[in-house]
Amino acid sequence: MIGDALHDVEAGNRAGCRTLLIDNGKETEWRLGPRRLPTRIAPDLYAAAVLIARQGDRR
Repeated sequence: MIGDALHDVEAGNRAGCRTLLIDNGKETEWRLGPRRLPTRIAPDLYAAAVLIARQGDRR
C-alpha cells in the first residue's frame, strides 16, 4: 500500500499489506501508533518505485 498520509498507512496495515509512506509534506500531524508505522518511507513517487523494484530483486 502506498500513500502520502498516515491514514493510508493505517489502512494498509489493517489490510495486512506492507506499507510505503511518501513523505511529500501532506502529513502534518504525525500521530504514530502501532498501526500507523510504515514499512518504508520515500520522499517522492519515483523513490517509492525504486524501493519497490529493489524489493522485487530480493525474491
